[in-house]
Amino acid sequence: MGCITVHHVTDVIVVLLNDSRLPQNWQLHIEKSVDEWRQVGNKAVSEKKFHLAIDCYNRALLQTRCQDDILTIRLNRCQARISIQCFDHAVEDADAVLNRFPDKEKALFRKAEALYQLRRFKETKEVLDYMINLYPSNEIASHRMERVSRRLQEEAGIYDFASMLKENIQPVKSDRASYIGSVEVRACKVKSRGRGLFLTKPVNAGELLLCEKAFAVSLLSIHDDDGNHDGLSGNGLDVARDDLHRDCVFQFHRNPSLLSTFKDLHSGHYSPEEIVEVDEQIILDGFMIHAIVDLNCYKFFQSRDFHRRLARAEPDLLDHHKSAGIWIQASYINHSCLPNIETAFIGDMMIVRAAKDLDAGSELTYSYTGLLGTYEERQSGLRDYGFQCTCCRCLSDRNVDSGCRDDRAQILNSLELENRKLAMSKAGTTLGRIEKLLDEFDNTYTTPASNLPRPEIYMELFISIRNLDSWGMFAEVVTLVGRLLVVSGFNLRIGKQRFRVMQWGSVSDLTVASLAYLWKAYGTVKPALCHEVEGVLKTAYEIVVGERWSFEGVYGELRAIYNLGKGHGSSENEGIISGAEI
Repeated sequence: MGCITVHHVTDVIVVLLNDSRLPQNWQLHIEKSVDEWRQVGNKAVSEKKFHLAIDCYNRALLQTRCQDDILTIRLNRCQARISIQCFDHAVEDADAVLNRFPDKEKALFRKAEALYQLRRFKETKEVLDYMINLYPSNEIASHRMERVSRRLQEEAGIYDFASMLKENIQPVKSDRASYIGSVEVRACKVKSRGRGLFLTKPVNAGELLLCEKAFAVSLLSIHDDDGNHDGLSGNGLDVARDDLHRDCVFQFHRNPSLLSTFKDLHSGHYSPEEIVEVDEQIILDGFMIHAIVDLNCYKFFQSRDFHRRLARAEPDLLDHHKSAGIWIQASYINHSCLPNIETAFIGDMMIVRAAKDLDAGSELTYSYTGLLGTYEERQSGLRDYGFQCTCCRCLSDRNVDSGCRDDRAQILNSLELENRKLAMSKAGTTLGRIEKLLDEFDNTYTTPASNLPRPEIYMELFISIRNLDSWGMFAEVVTLVGRLLVVSGFNLRIGKQRFRVMQWGSVSDLTVASLAYLWKAYGTVKPALCHEVEGVLKTAYEIVVGERWSFEGVYGELRAIYNLGKGHGSSENEGIISGAEI
């Protein structure tokens, strides 16, 4: 049996049976009056057959020149178009009515709803302001005003993260607005990097830079053991990309106004068609959409689930189901193997925070491949993006001779062996042996960790910390967390009653987890510093999880179990440390 493959959805044109372009003997003429077509359309709406309703309204419009009939039919068609998410055309229908009757209540309400769904919130508020002034007793309009007012607050960066988390016990597509902070898209100095996202003012570590709603998303609930869910079946990123491609095509087909910002994203070597419209119909280039989705989709999981499992000592901490999505503004963030921002997710909202203090003009960077891989693994992961990374970490790794690289691998293998021994017995190894290996690893570098963090060792060092904690060796935990922070690029000021970050280093889930172990350990070995460490822990948690509202629900049990109260007093005998004297 033959079939036709359609690569561009707009190549398919649906024609009515009375269309004059059909051969005469194919045409089918159904004789109905304007009012009859309208009544059939209204009945179809009541039966939720919205495409049929629109077809009937179109037929009625072809048969009448009476302005009153035209406006009534367009008002009905406006509602049907809203129901099938054709919001661009719904706005056109509402405007046609309002141009003749500017105070028409139904037209105002439907225009406001269509604008809201197009995420044009300021325009929505203007329409509702005008409508409520005319019809103050319209309670639904007042409720819509409350809703759009919340969205406008979110566009200003004011979010109720508590309610967002409650909505997303299982990941959902949320009704939220995007916040775009003090950032702008501009050309990078290095031409091969294309465009990037740059700061327009200085920011501190933890500051909110973006909170962006996904343009398209495939969400997988971690609670779905069988992998069945809305939009993504299984964990395969290829399946997610197919879902995203289909979602984008449907959105653009229904609402062409959404295409302009999307098609401006990087599409690799693919050159889109120059023709963008034929016969007043926008042309959707399926190949372009596919290329943009492939190069701009993010895969993600919910970091707070990692920390919730960690706090409860559950196994398989890194075994996460991933979802994927497209975030337009975030897509301009370029790659670095030593990123200066962290991303987190609540449902389909991406939260971007500064991972360190940054100056105005700094380019925001994010790791496309994760922090922990070797040079070869990272470059392999970037192959699909069509570039090689030349960040300071990659340049350092590339210039290392094979002997030094082998030494590092051997040291990591030795540390893994020590961790296996320690996991089995408290006396399996000593802090001295672990520190000796850390010193040997550090000696393979010529650049200090404050300028060049060593992510390759994070995981094994974290496992050492976790093993020591499990044996109640809290003094040793304090020492090794200090070592982990130092190899991560942190500078700390430590006094008798002061724990302060002078320079933020590389921040990841492992950083937060290690700080949580430090907070717990200080409850035993130095209670006066618990409050200071808690403040740093909460900032790090906020950076990687996106918000700090959930902190108590994740780590709060530690406070009661280990008596992690507030510290006292002020600092004395402070000093910048670059080692583990904590």
